[in-house]
Amino acid sequence: MTQVDAEALFVHDGSEKRGPLTVERFEHLREQGEIDESCSYWYDGMAQWRPVTCFVPPCDQPSSQR
Repeated sequence: MTQVDAEALFVHDGSEKRGPLTVERFEHLREQGEIDESCSYWYDGMAQWRPVTCFVPPCDQPSSQR
């Protein structure tokens, strides 16, 4: 698997992009409700933005999906 920068997550809520974020910060913002189910996320190596509800941390992403 390829190592992805720990601060490489970006989140888009439909009008604004946030980031880069660490995985820990991303998960904290989700717990606080600042990132909700309507948001999408992306990090380097992903082909496209994906729904937050399908979040897979960079280190857990199968190499075939990078």
